[in-house]
Amino acid sequence: MNPRTAPGATVSRAGFIGLGNQGLPMAEMINRAGIALSVWARRPESLDPFRDTPVSLEASLADLGAAADVVGICVVNDRDVLEVVRGGLLAAMRPGGVILIHSTVLPDTCKVVAEEAEARGVEVLDAPVMGGGGAASRRQLAVAVGGNEATYARVRPIIETYGNPVEHVGPLGTGQILKLLYNLFFVVNFELQRRLADLAVELGLGRQPMAMFLEALKRSEFAGNMARDVFPPAAAAHARPILGKDVGHALTMLSQAGLDPGVLESSARDGLDRLDTIKDRQIGAQ
Repeated sequence: MNPRTAPGATVSRAGFIGLGNQGLPMAEMINRAGIALSVWARRPESLDPFRDTPVSLEASLADLGAAADVVGICVVNDRDVLEVVRGGLLAAMRPGGVILIHSTVLPDTCKVVAEEAEARGVEVLDAPVMGGGGAASRRQLAVAVGGNEATYARVRPIIETYGNPVEHVGPLGTGQILKLLYNLFFVVNFELQRRLADLAVELGLGRQPMAMFLEALKRSEFAGNMARDVFPPAAAAHARPILGKDVGHALTMLSQAGLDPGVLESSARDGLDRLDTIKDRQIGAQ
């Protein structure tokens, strides 16, 4: 066992791909935990935070796949996940290796990767994350994991370097189902709260009292559920492209299952339109 392996881990080296706003702090937390780590990035400058550290900077996806036992992937979309896996990573991984799909993608994308990985003796878990890069740095990312439970137990010490809570939620793809429904809920909730604020103005109450009331609910046991919490509009607008992708995936997933999202779809689309308006105002103010 590599001497830098964290206590309780059953792998000798982790790998990480996708060093953006979300993935970089996740990879940094793996390194801080003392787990041997290899990273790869399309853009050389993305590797700068790891220069002059014990982290191994790999020249190619194949080099990373050959070096690591467990590889986390945190790229933007389904196409990117497939390009990474098929671009030399999977072909170089050893039997018994594990791919962790941290990206938010369709459940079917995870199943396609798993089918291809099975031929190599490599296992796949979907492990989308909730909370943002700041939460990763505080070890407070919520991580919903789908896939083989024994494999999950094996790699959980790695996920726990940046995740808390970390929960196994069912078979492969169920982590993505939970994340997509969560982001659908987030956008719908955002729209409902903004609409309530509009109605408060129309009724003569005003936005400030409504905002104060919603803030007070955060401290109320009565409102102890996710619906009381929402990102500030500016932060939500910044995340608009990702939220739009995830809402589209959620609606696709429901359609493929023959399920009618009902009012959730119209509210989500209204919420995305509202975020577009906020984002346009931000750009115009620059």
